[in-house]
Amino acid sequence: MHTSTQLADKTIVSISATLQIIASALVAIVVLYGVGFNEMDIAHNSAHDARHAAVFPCH
Repeated sequence: MHTSTQLADKTIVSISATLQIIASALVAIVVLYGVGFNEMDIAHNSAHDARHAAVFPCH
């Protein structure tokens, strides 16, 4: 038997998961839009700098 607290907890988790999915999708859209309409040098340099910041060798 479910109590009202258990039902409320499941609802909160469901809402939280939905908001996380929506936020992730919005971030992905912004990143893809930004990269898609930038010059390739800008996108390449950004990816290159990110690799160096994450300590991945690239040369």
